[in-house]
Amino acid sequence: MHFYKYALKTLVCAFVMTGFLMVSGNAQAKPKLWIFGWGNHHWKNQDYKSYLMPPAQPHNRQWDTRLEDRGNYTFEKWSPEQWLGTDNGAQVIDGFFEADILRDQKIINDIPVLIVGSNFYRLSGFDKRRVTDVINQAYQITNSEAGYFELRDEEVKEIIGYYDRYGLRLN
Repeated sequence: MHFYKYALKTLVCAFVMTGFLMVSGNAQAKPKLWIFGWGNHHWKNQDYKSYLMPPAQPHNRQWDTRLEDRGNYTFEKWSPEQWLGTDNGAQVIDGFFEADILRDQKIINDIPVLIVGSNFYRLSGFDKRRVTDVINQAYQITNSEAGYFELRDEEVKEIIGYYDRYGLRLN
């Protein structure tokens, strides 16, 4: 009788362990080896390609690509001259003001100040840097005596960042 109790306990334990193994097998995200798993048809056409930059791309090269080139590893260094044109960017800079990306340019305490508009915040970090690069290239502010300019938001009465020879730094 003692043998039957031991055999029954062992059999129940084996069934419970088999049940646990079958349940944990369902949680794995791969084709299952048993009849109730996902079939191979479930995994077809699942070769996802991200619209973002390739994850293997080095961080220091991420700003060198144009948006349309991001998936195919072609690198073309952007420069402000591509936007400035023959009139030293007057039309482009006027467009920044018309679009309320920029609102005003001032000199406060001998420091150049660029007042940003509400649409400046809607730009990506990539395009914020491009806008400030164009302003710097057009007016050569980092080559001047001040060597940098401030970005201010007059609605909140705060300095939101700086642009110097190292580029744009936002607070």
